[in-house]
Amino acid sequence: MSATNETYLPTYEELYVPPINLTSSALKAGAPYFGAFCDKESKEFMLCKAEENDPRKCLESNKQVSLCASKFFHQVRENCALQFTNYWMCLDKAPEGQMSYRFCRKTQAELDKCMSEKMNLNRPEVGWMSKVKLLVDLSSFFPTCICLIQLGFFGKTHPIVGKL
Repeated sequence: MSATNETYLPTYEELYVPPINLTSSALKAGAPYFGAFCDKESKEFMLCKAEENDPRKCLESNKQVSLCASKFFHQVRENCALQFTNYWMCLDKAPEGQMSYRFCRKTQAELDKCMSEKMNLNRPEVGWMSKVKLLVDLSSFFPTCICLIQLGFFGKTHPIVGKL
């Protein structure tokens, strides 16, 4: 896409979102929880980027991700500030500057416990972010098909019926 004088460019006000002032180790410490907390907003933004050929069309969904991140880290500060700080500082001081999780399992467990108890967020299992997740009830899209399967129209009840 080439820009011309007629190309619409968003204003600064349209682009602005409040900054989140965190170090890379703090972002890494909160990343698994942030991914789970802002999953819907992140997916909407990535879907927009994949479908649209113009990044300007995704500014609103990008803002939603940023606002969700801000909301998430504010809630962490209100509920688990000490555990979060201990964890990100451990990552920051890990040997050889690697920010490796393996050196910080104790502080990670403390943060996991706090996040679970106070924010009702559990650390997602490794690979959770890349798994396909069904976010809608298929019965609203295929009610006739489901009825036919449930009535045994095809000779027997299909195993998908129990999963809906």
